[in-house]
Amino acid sequence: MPFFERDNIKFHYLENGEGIPCLFQHGLGGDAQAVCALLGTLPNVRLLALDSRAHGETRPLGAVEKLNGHTPAGVLRGGKYSIFEAGTRVPFIVSWPGNIQPGKSEALVSQIDLLASFAGLLKQKIPDNEARDSKNVWEALSGKTKQGRSVLIEEGLGSLAIIQDNWKYIVPSKAEKLYKLVNIESGLDSLPQLYDLKNDIREKTNLAEKNPEKVKALSNLLDKEKSGK
Repeated sequence: MPFFERDNIKFHYLENGEGIPCLFQHGLGGDAQAVCALLGTLPNVRLLALDSRAHGETRPLGAVEKLNGHTPAGVLRGGKYSIFEAGTRVPFIVSWPGNIQPGKSEALVSQIDLLASFAGLLKQKIPDNEARDSKNVWEALSGKTKQGRSVLIEEGLGSLAIIQDNWKYIVPSKAEKLYKLVNIESGLDSLPQLYDLKNDIREKTNLAEKNPEKVKALSNLLDKEKSGK
Protein backbone atom coordinates (compact mmCIF):
# COMPACT_ATOMS: atom_id res chain seq x y z
CA MET A 1 0.00 0.00 0.00
CA PRO A 2 1.47 3.42 -0.95
CA PHE A 3 2.17 5.96 1.78
CA PHE A 4 3.44 9.46 2.43
CA GLU A 5 5.44 10.44 5.50
CA ARG A 6 4.95 13.44 7.77
CA ASP A 7 6.14 14.06 11.34
CA ASN A 8 7.64 10.54 11.40
CA ILE A 9 4.25 8.99 10.66
CA LYS A 10 3.65 6.86 7.58
CA PHE A 11 0.13 7.63 6.33
CA HIS A 12 -1.04 4.82 4.07
CA TYR A 13 -3.62 5.39 1.36
CA LEU A 14 -5.33 3.79 -1.61
CA GLU A 15 -6.46 5.42 -4.85
CA ASN A 16 -9.00 4.43 -7.44
CA GLY A 17 -10.21 5.98 -10.71
CA GLU A 18 -9.18 9.06 -12.69
CA GLY A 19 -10.42 12.64 -12.68
CA ILE A 20 -11.02 15.24 -10.01
CA PRO A 21 -9.12 14.29 -6.82
CA CYS A 22 -11.43 13.53 -3.89
CA LEU A 23 -9.92 12.68 -0.50
CA PHE A 24 -11.66 10.49 2.08
CA GLN A 25 -10.39 9.74 5.57
CA HIS A 26 -12.30 6.56 6.26
CA GLY A 27 -14.37 7.36 9.39
CA LEU A 28 -16.22 4.10 8.81
CA GLY A 29 -14.75 2.10 11.65
CA GLY A 30 -12.61 0.24 9.14
CA ASP A 31 -9.73 1.39 6.97
CA ALA A 32 -8.95 2.82 3.54
CA GLN A 33 -9.99 -0.41 1.87
CA ALA A 34 -13.44 -0.12 3.44
CA VAL A 35 -13.91 3.25 1.72
CA CYS A 36 -12.83 1.92 -1.68
CA ALA A 37 -15.07 -1.12 -1.33
CA LEU A 38 -18.05 1.05 -0.41
CA LEU A 39 -17.64 3.73 -3.09
CA GLY A 40 -16.10 1.68 -5.89
CA THR A 41 -15.11 3.53 -9.06
CA LEU A 42 -16.82 6.91 -9.46
CA PRO A 43 -17.11 8.58 -12.90
CA ASN A 44 -14.46 11.26 -13.47
CA VAL A 45 -13.24 11.04 -9.86
CA ARG A 46 -9.83 10.05 -8.55
CA LEU A 47 -10.62 8.63 -5.11
CA LEU A 48 -7.90 8.90 -2.47
CA ALA A 49 -8.76 6.97 0.69
CA LEU A 50 -6.56 7.65 3.71
CA ASP A 51 -5.99 5.44 6.73
CA SER A 52 -6.16 7.36 9.99
CA ARG A 53 -3.90 6.76 12.98
CA ALA A 54 -5.98 4.13 14.75
CA HIS A 55 -6.92 1.90 11.84
CA GLY A 56 -5.43 0.18 8.83
CA GLU A 57 -1.73 0.36 8.03
CA THR A 58 -0.85 3.88 9.18
CA ARG A 59 1.83 3.78 11.88
CA PRO A 60 2.59 4.62 14.61
CA LEU A 61 -0.81 4.50 16.27
CA GLY A 62 -2.28 7.49 18.06
CA ALA A 63 -0.48 7.10 21.38
CA VAL A 64 -0.54 10.23 23.54
CA GLU A 65 3.22 10.17 24.12
CA LYS A 66 3.82 10.44 20.37
CA LEU A 67 2.01 13.79 20.04
CA ASN A 68 5.24 15.61 20.93
CA GLY A 69 3.37 18.59 22.38
CA HIS A 70 0.98 18.86 19.44
CA THR A 71 -2.63 19.64 20.39
CA PRO A 72 -4.87 18.34 17.56
CA ALA A 73 -8.01 19.94 19.04
CA GLY A 74 -6.45 23.33 19.81
CA VAL A 75 -8.18 24.93 22.80
CA LEU A 76 -11.13 22.55 22.72
CA ARG A 77 -11.63 20.11 25.57
CA GLY A 78 -11.69 16.34 25.06
CA GLY A 79 -10.89 14.45 21.88
CA LYS A 80 -12.05 11.54 19.76
CA TYR A 81 -14.96 9.65 21.39
CA SER A 82 -15.59 12.55 23.81
CA ILE A 83 -18.90 14.38 24.27
CA PHE A 84 -16.88 17.57 24.73
CA GLU A 85 -16.44 19.78 21.66
CA ALA A 86 -13.11 18.27 20.59
CA GLY A 87 -15.01 15.05 19.99
CA THR A 88 -17.20 16.48 17.23
CA ARG A 89 -16.32 20.07 16.30
CA VAL A 90 -14.12 20.41 13.22
CA PRO A 91 -13.45 23.18 10.69
CA PHE A 92 -15.35 22.98 7.41
CA ILE A 93 -14.13 24.50 4.15
CA VAL A 94 -16.38 25.31 1.20
CA SER A 95 -14.84 26.45 -2.08
CA TRP A 96 -16.70 27.48 -5.25
CA PRO A 97 -14.63 30.05 -7.14
CA GLY A 98 -16.77 32.79 -8.65
CA ASN A 99 -19.78 31.86 -6.53
CA ILE A 100 -18.63 31.89 -2.89
CA GLN A 101 -16.59 34.80 -1.60
CA PRO A 102 -13.69 34.25 0.82
CA GLY A 103 -14.70 34.63 4.44
CA LYS A 104 -15.09 33.05 7.85
CA SER A 105 -18.21 32.06 9.71
CA GLU A 106 -19.16 30.59 13.08
CA ALA A 107 -22.43 29.19 11.67
CA LEU A 108 -23.38 25.83 13.17
CA VAL A 109 -23.71 23.14 10.50
CA SER A 110 -23.42 19.38 10.41
CA GLN A 111 -22.23 16.88 7.84
CA ILE A 112 -25.74 15.43 7.78
CA ASP A 113 -26.95 18.79 6.42
CA LEU A 114 -25.10 18.32 3.14
CA LEU A 115 -27.86 16.18 1.65
CA ALA A 116 -30.67 18.69 2.25
CA SER A 117 -28.42 21.64 1.36
CA PHE A 118 -27.35 20.23 -2.01
CA ALA A 119 -30.88 19.02 -2.70
CA GLY A 120 -32.09 22.57 -2.14
CA LEU A 121 -29.35 24.03 -4.30
CA LEU A 122 -30.17 21.63 -7.14
CA LYS A 123 -33.94 21.93 -6.59
CA GLN A 124 -34.32 18.23 -5.91
CA LYS A 125 -37.07 16.88 -3.66
CA ILE A 126 -36.04 14.55 -0.85
CA PRO A 127 -38.45 11.60 -0.56
CA ASP A 128 -40.78 11.68 2.43
CA ASN A 129 -39.41 10.12 5.62
CA GLU A 130 -35.81 10.22 4.33
CA ALA A 131 -32.97 12.34 5.75
CA ARG A 132 -35.32 13.81 8.35
CA ASP A 133 -32.42 15.15 10.43
CA SER A 134 -30.81 16.93 7.47
CA LYS A 135 -31.35 20.72 7.31
CA ASN A 136 -30.92 23.00 4.31
CA VAL A 137 -28.10 25.32 5.44
CA TRP A 138 -26.90 26.27 1.97
CA GLU A 139 -27.19 29.97 2.78
CA ALA A 140 -24.68 29.46 5.59
CA LEU A 141 -22.40 27.20 3.55
CA SER A 142 -22.31 29.74 0.72
CA GLY A 143 -21.55 32.63 3.07
CA LYS A 144 -24.82 34.45 2.48
CA THR A 145 -25.75 34.29 6.16
CA LYS A 146 -23.93 33.74 9.44
CA GLN A 147 -26.87 31.71 10.79
CA GLY A 148 -26.72 27.92 10.49
CA ARG A 149 -28.91 25.40 12.24
CA SER A 150 -30.20 26.42 15.68
CA VAL A 151 -30.20 22.95 17.22
CA LEU A 152 -27.63 20.16 17.02
CA ILE A 153 -27.44 16.83 18.82
CA GLU A 154 -23.99 15.43 19.57
CA GLU A 155 -23.10 11.88 20.55
CA GLY A 156 -20.06 10.58 22.39
CA LEU A 157 -19.40 7.16 23.86
CA GLY A 158 -22.02 6.76 26.55
CA SER A 159 -24.04 9.98 26.30
CA LEU A 160 -25.78 12.62 24.22
CA ALA A 161 -25.59 16.40 24.23
CA ILE A 162 -27.72 19.07 22.63
CA ILE A 163 -26.74 22.56 21.49
CA GLN A 164 -29.22 25.37 20.99
CA ASP A 165 -28.22 28.99 20.44
CA ASN A 166 -24.72 28.37 21.86
CA TRP A 167 -26.04 26.68 25.01
CA LYS A 168 -24.88 23.07 25.38
CA TYR A 169 -26.46 20.52 27.70
CA ILE A 170 -24.78 17.15 28.35
CA VAL A 171 -26.96 14.34 29.67
CA PRO A 172 -25.73 12.86 32.99
CA SER A 173 -23.93 9.53 32.78
CA LYS A 174 -22.21 7.20 35.21
CA ALA A 175 -19.66 6.05 32.63
CA GLU A 176 -15.93 6.68 33.04
CA LYS A 177 -14.73 10.30 32.98
CA LEU A 178 -11.37 9.48 31.39
CA TYR A 179 -10.53 7.10 28.57
CA LYS A 180 -7.24 5.95 30.07
CA LEU A 181 -5.94 4.17 26.98
CA VAL A 182 -5.82 7.43 25.02
CA ASN A 183 -5.83 9.85 28.00
CA ILE A 184 -8.90 11.71 26.71
CA GLU A 185 -11.67 13.17 28.87
CA SER A 186 -14.96 11.51 28.03
CA GLY A 187 -16.94 14.59 29.05
CA LEU A 188 -19.25 12.38 31.08
CA ASP A 189 -20.41 13.16 34.61
CA SER A 190 -23.12 11.90 36.94
CA LEU A 191 -24.40 15.48 37.19
CA PRO A 192 -26.04 17.56 34.43
CA GLN A 193 -23.64 19.81 32.54
CA LEU A 194 -24.47 23.13 30.90
CA TYR A 195 -21.99 25.28 29.01
CA ASP A 196 -22.21 28.67 27.33
CA LEU A 197 -20.19 27.94 24.20
CA LYS A 198 -20.21 31.57 23.08
CA ASN A 199 -18.21 32.65 26.12
CA ASP A 200 -16.72 29.32 27.20
CA ILE A 201 -15.72 27.26 24.16
CA ARG A 202 -13.26 25.36 26.39
CA GLU A 203 -16.22 24.04 28.43
CA LYS A 204 -14.56 24.83 31.74
CA THR A 205 -17.49 26.31 33.69
CA ASN A 206 -20.53 24.13 34.31
CA LEU A 207 -23.52 26.48 34.64
CA ALA A 208 -26.16 23.80 35.22
CA GLU A 209 -26.64 24.53 38.92
CA LYS A 210 -27.10 28.25 38.26
CA ASN A 211 -29.48 27.74 35.32
CA PRO A 212 -31.89 24.90 36.19
CA GLU A 213 -34.59 26.23 33.85
CA LYS A 214 -32.20 26.18 30.89
CA VAL A 215 -31.18 22.62 31.79
CA LYS A 216 -34.82 21.57 31.93
CA ALA A 217 -35.65 23.27 28.64
CA LEU A 218 -32.74 21.66 26.78
CA SER A 219 -33.41 18.27 28.35
CA ASN A 220 -37.04 18.45 27.21
CA LEU A 221 -35.96 19.57 23.74
CA LEU A 222 -33.56 16.63 23.47
CA ASP A 223 -36.31 14.21 24.46
CA LYS A 224 -38.59 15.76 21.84
CA GLU A 225 -35.94 15.48 19.12
CA LYS A 226 -35.26 11.87 20.05
CA SER A 227 -38.95 11.01 19.82
CA GLY A 228 -39.11 12.47 16.32
CA LYS A 229 -42.26 14.48 17.09
